[in-house]
Amino acid sequence: MKYSLKDGVSKLQDGLKSMVSSLANTRSAVNQNRMTSTQLSWHDMNEIYKTGIGNKIVRLKAGDALDPGGLSFESTEDQEWFEKRMARLFRKAVKWQLAFGRSVILLQDRGNSLKTPLPANPDSSRLIFRPFAGDMVMAFSADTNLESPRYMKPDWYYIRGVPVHHTRIIDLAYIEPTEWELPYYHYGGISEFELIYQQLVNDGVIERAVPTLLEKSSNVFYKVKDFKNLIQQGEESNVIKYFQLIEDQRSIYGAGIIDSEDEIETFEQALSNLDKTDQASLRRISMVTGISLPRLIGENVRGLNSSGENERESDKATIDALRNDYVLPGIQDLMDKLGRGQVWSSDSWGGSPGEVADYESKVLNNAAMLYDLGADYEGYLEEKGMLQKSSWEQMFPRGEGEAEEPMEPEEEPGGEETLAGLIQEATGGSEES
Repeated sequence: MKYSLKDGVSKLQDGLKSMVSSLANTRSAVNQNRMTSTQLSWHDMNEIYKTGIGNKIVRLKAGDALDPGGLSFESTEDQEWFEKRMARLFRKAVKWQLAFGRSVILLQDRGNSLKTPLPANPDSSRLIFRPFAGDMVMAFSADTNLESPRYMKPDWYYIRGVPVHHTRIIDLAYIEPTEWELPYYHYGGISEFELIYQQLVNDGVIERAVPTLLEKSSNVFYKVKDFKNLIQQGEESNVIKYFQLIEDQRSIYGAGIIDSEDEIETFEQALSNLDKTDQASLRRISMVTGISLPRLIGENVRGLNSSGENERESDKATIDALRNDYVLPGIQDLMDKLGRGQVWSSDSWGGSPGEVADYESKVLNNAAMLYDLGADYEGYLEEKGMLQKSSWEQMFPRGEGEAEEPMEPEEEPGGEETLAGLIQEATGGSEES
């Protein structure tokens, strides 16, 4: 066997390292730890999905991402159709998307083969929409043409072994792996459970360890006369058998029986910061998933100066990213294939009715300040989802040559325009907007 100069230099460096700096490197995190990732199997993902904490994570995220207040549709007709036919299916699909890294919605028209492309602008009333989890979907090859809009996207999907043309699939893939690892994930995404797998394992270890720690916090010692001499003589087995029989009979439901000459002493050990140990894994899960800790475990915000606003902003940022990056593209793909309008993400996400009212009040106040500055306050209101198209304008649209008649603003006795009049003018006469 031949050795190159490079091998000799590397061996020399290893020798110098072990002889000179071995003691200094024993505590080095780089030398003692390596970053490793574990690709979960379908079985592992399914088992975590059935656990309480795993299922709660996907339910929280899927429910918030598809909150009705978080989506804005181009027309009222599109919104009503989506909420009636697709909202429940998409909520199920997003839960599977998070749990398995991918979910798909199959568009099947009656009488046509799944191998044929989906017709342009099909009749949605004749379509069957069926969601499938990632463990039911396989893809073995992808388009490698650098000029193709479907680069590294599969042309064919196999659902339960049945080939389906890609035009009939709404592919909801989660976090995209590197291009090198795409085939291992069947050109889908990485599961949320794979990202927090180590934290889930740590939480399970702590859950099993806490009862053991509590049990060991109180130790019982039996005082036996001449026990040391019995050990030296090799005759302690009968004594141990005697106390083992006593321990087997002792329980919280009955009294124990011992010899009157024997004594029992109990030593209590104080376990401090045990609750912080229990919180450690939950904080790591909260950090990776982006769900605030109070919302993850379902408790109120702690601290005298804590109002919960920071936690709500953190949750909102997480849901906005999930909706914009992984949910909205699938919804827009569906709307495009059915010849419907655009879908946007709205800022008025989640919260109680009081929080939503507070949000709307702040938007209206900002719009009033923009009006005073001469800025486009109507565009701001439309961007924040506060403007609705006038039903009169939708029923009787103006022609190209018709000019819009200016509306007379409402005036107070002093002659100044009121905020209510401005908002009424901007929203087309609806005061509730």
